[in-house]
Amino acid sequence: MANRVEYAVSTTAIKSTTYGVDYAASDVTDLSSQAHDYIEPNIGKTLGGSGSISGIAATVIGYGGTTDGSPDYLSTSSQVGELALSAAHDMLFIKNPGIKTDGTEFTGTIAVTMKTTSGGAYQLAIATLSKGMAIVLPSPANGITFKFTAAGGNIGSGDDDVKVEYALIT
Repeated sequence: MANRVEYAVSTTAIKSTTYGVDYAASDVTDLSSQAHDYIEPNIGKTLGGSGSISGIAATVIGYGGTTDGSPDYLSTSSQVGELALSAAHDMLFIKNPGIKTDGTEFTGTIAVTMKTTSGGAYQLAIATLSKGMAIVLPSPANGITFKFTAAGGNIGSGDDDVKVEYALIT
């Protein structure tokens, strides 16, 4: 098991537009209505950060020793699943792998909400993950319960449930 966790995050806000350049009186190639992407000018750069958490106890939940790198998915029930943090953890990883519990593709989203485990209501979603999207929370608070709600896309009703990939590293 791991003795430390290295993590990094990077995001770039991209603005898309169409420029019109009229070369009607020239033999230069017409560039009107050409799509163009560029870094959003108010930010002007890629945002990012990274860190390392060392001295961990080398316990992983969600990727058990018998899975050899394959996730032990959390499955929703009636499109809802929960994950309670009952002990301190160094890292939490959550991903929408885009898979229904029957193994077919899931094209909708998974909303991630949280509450204190000891009581209280779930708050607004902290993230909504489309297929392939993931979040990482370093040193999440003990006593938090996360709720995963699948919606949209090709989700049906009743027992049409999805898988949530997760890992808790302590």
